[in-house]
Amino acid sequence: MHQIQVNTPKGMGKTVGELALKVGIQQASISQVYAYGPDIEQDLVSIQTDTPTARNFLDALMTASFFDPRNYNILSDSSPVVVYAADVAKITQPFDLPVSDIFEDLWSQNQINPTYFGKAIVSSLLLSYGMIQNEPITMIAALLFTPFLTKVQASAFGLLTRQWQLAARGGLLLLLSTFITLVSGVIVALVLGGPFQYHGFAPIWINFLISLIVGIVAGFATADANGKRELIAMTTAAQFAIVPAWLGIMLVFGLPEKGVVVERLLTFFVNVVTILVISVLVYYLLKYKKESLERFTGKTKD
Repeated sequence: MHQIQVNTPKGMGKTVGELALKVGIQQASISQVYAYGPDIEQDLVSIQTDTPTARNFLDALMTASFFDPRNYNILSDSSPVVVYAADVAKITQPFDLPVSDIFEDLWSQNQINPTYFGKAIVSSLLLSYGMIQNEPITMIAALLFTPFLTKVQASAFGLLTRQWQLAARGGLLLLLSTFITLVSGVIVALVLGGPFQYHGFAPIWINFLISLIVGIVAGFATADANGKRELIAMTTAAQFAIVPAWLGIMLVFGLPEKGVVVERLLTFFVNVVTILVISVLVYYLLKYKKESLERFTGKTKD
């Protein structure tokens, strides 16, 4: 179930309400409110509907000729329980989140703040320790919160919708996460010493198939309010984090022959490109378009 509230200029509530009915929403409530700060009267449109219909409405609203983000405020959120006279199977459909929800969620997951650095550093240190000691449980625990998946998804979504700042932020944090993981490998190797006991590296073609599957599942999970993203993120992190951690450790213990190093680096590159490209393709198939975000992000033409 999805709940939407739209603050509109005075007199525009009816227009927004009619647009809601047009896309299949059964009921839209309109009330008059007074906004302190700007000190103006506004209309408030309240809607409860299933998630796919909510996406259709928001797409229609944000591409409407009258919509201007300077004059409209939108609240879109999943509602845990709503008593509603409709088909329960339909209104509880969690799939196909509105484009604005995904956009803001990816931005919130790609902030450079103490939380990000804490997750990146601690998870990388644990992963490096687990690899040296060959402790799968420690590695799994580290991969649960290694920050990689949403960085690639942000780049993919940003590229498709031409939100270049989001794409650049995802790319920057992907590089930063890789660097932190490599440095963590160096630090743990210096502290623990050898020998290196992890030998679970798969061939490149196996990594490609895993990345292909992970990219598809992770892309669809982004659009699903109930997607088990933390479990998918763990699988994805294994495709990203293990190679830079290994490289950092090997810079201390001694690099193997050139062919092995090239294969590991090529594996990392294949994993990144595969998941990025597949994510873009999935978002394209889900019909997330740049037009739905242009006005939402304030890029209007006067």
